[in-house]
Amino acid sequence: MRIVVNDRQLADINGAFDWLLTQRDAEGRAVGTGPRDFPLMHERLEALLQHVSLAGLRVLEAGCLEGHMTAALCAAGAEMTAFDARPICLLKTFARCLAFGYHPRLLLHDARRLRELGTFDLLFHCGVFYHLDDPVTHLREIRDVAPLIALDTHTAKPDETIEQLHGYEGHWYRESGWGDEQSGLEERSFWLTKPALLRLFSDVGFTCERLLDDDHSMYGPRSMYLLRRLNPEC
Repeated sequence: MRIVVNDRQLADINGAFDWLLTQRDAEGRAVGTGPRDFPLMHERLEALLQHVSLAGLRVLEAGCLEGHMTAALCAAGAEMTAFDARPICLLKTFARCLAFGYHPRLLLHDARRLRELGTFDLLFHCGVFYHLDDPVTHLREIRDVAPLIALDTHTAKPDETIEQLHGYEGHWYRESGWGDEQSGLEERSFWLTKPALLRLFSDVGFTCERLLDDDHSMYGPRSMYLLRRLNPEC
């Protein structure tokens, strides 16, 4: 039975943290008090649901931040496991999901050791890939985590200086550090160019469908892909 918190309990949740995002429950009440409004049925989830029904799927979410997508994935019927390396992010995710009446499995874990968590039906990998200092090795390592990966990432701006990582083109960016909940864990991250990213998908053994494009983001081009693993029995 899904139990939604009352107004007093919700006020406690909203006052407990410095939130980045605000969502609305079915009654229109604010969950979180951040400056950015984030609909529960976000365009990324809508795009994914056009291709995959999440009902009953065992879904692993990488880097849950404040639980805004965790709650949305729960609402779509997924059996959720989510993780983040920062304890504050797990606490926020627990509180947000509690406000919506959901109880996902939450783990303190590092995306760079993602494959240690076992196998799932779908890996939801949104907003993490471009914070990694070695996304090439990362994708190779997580190939067998799930036959489906919903991957949402920025790519290097076309006018940036092109550098190389394991033979793939991209650009190094500076990260903000541990104190910024939206930052990666290393001092810098490598953003692949879009052609290099698509080549990496193929080289690792995925077919891909582009679900969503945002070429007007202030941080550079961003796309969401649905990756399907080839020869999943291997």
